[in-house]
Amino acid sequence: MEHTTGTWQDNTGTEHRNSRYTAVGYRTRRSFHSQKSTGIGLYRIPKLYAMKLDIKTVLSEATSVLISRNGALIAGAYAVLTALGLGLSVAVEVPLSDHAALGAVEAPSTPAGDPPVVVTVVSQVLSTVFISLLTVPVGIIAVRIYVGGTRQTIPDHYLFHRIGRATVTGLGVSVVEVAALVAAFVGPLLLGFGIAVGADLPAVLALAILFGGVVLAVFLSVVVLLHFVFTMQEVAVQDRRLVGALKHSWATVSRDRLRVGALLIGLYAVVGVVGGSTSGLLLPTGAELSLLVIVGVVGAVLVNGVANAAWIAVVSRAYTNLRPKATDQMRPDGTTPDADELAHKTEPDTSPGG
Repeated sequence: MEHTTGTWQDNTGTEHRNSRYTAVGYRTRRSFHSQKSTGIGLYRIPKLYAMKLDIKTVLSEATSVLISRNGALIAGAYAVLTALGLGLSVAVEVPLSDHAALGAVEAPSTPAGDPPVVVTVVSQVLSTVFISLLTVPVGIIAVRIYVGGTRQTIPDHYLFHRIGRATVTGLGVSVVEVAALVAAFVGPLLLGFGIAVGADLPAVLALAILFGGVVLAVFLSVVVLLHFVFTMQEVAVQDRRLVGALKHSWATVSRDRLRVGALLIGLYAVVGVVGGSTSGLLLPTGAELSLLVIVGVVGAVLVNGVANAAWIAVVSRAYTNLRPKATDQMRPDGTTPDADELAHKTEPDTSPGG
């Protein structure tokens, strides 16, 4: 069996340039073709030649959309959501702090000027839940814009196409992802701890089991984070339900786990640095209100808005790079491709169900 890179034609007469194929007798096998053809035809070989993620193209396209008018609108929307979350947290925290000061709430002692721990936790949880209800639909619209690649205008169907159902599904997917991540991390830790402590084992073996539990927890957490990274894209672009979004996200990442993982490591590093550098400015605990504090908070809000927009831009363009047909669902004019256009698409559709 000989692997060749060159120019060839399929049964429809479509010419494919600089494309790798495998010649078998009088037939040609290609990984991306979805059905067996008649005559001198093409066969699908799933995952034989999976499409590779082009990180350079992804970053270039994401930057192009991010610095456009639509990119600025998305960054502004996330900045507003960050400000709302901060304001809601303060609005809830102040009355709870006053209530605790009167002795109605049993709270652990904290440094002078800081609110009780329980008050801080409750305010953060309430603000997070409320802002999540607003963040999901904004995220869905942002995904559609980035996948569609529009820079100046936002088509109506990006804003209104099944936005209610997509929001509900997106919330459900987020809950499932968090639950899966917690189970993937906590489960092995508890298992390793239970075996090491419960069984009468030598100290060295017990430590080895504990270490193995930590390694397994980290590995499973990475697997969950990696393979579910495209769930919101599946919900926003492909109208997937909960199970379908999880399944197809896993299948899409499977096309090039190594490059997708490398891209995510870079993104998490950047977001971690940005988040760590601005968290103190967003929550200046115990600081007196001053012009400097206000400027710091505003700057941190804007930076977080840009960081969130950049995250979605890069992930969405990576998704489009791995699934070129996704752009057909997000055409600015709202039309969908006809059969002839789909027949000439050269996407390696190796996911279950297409």
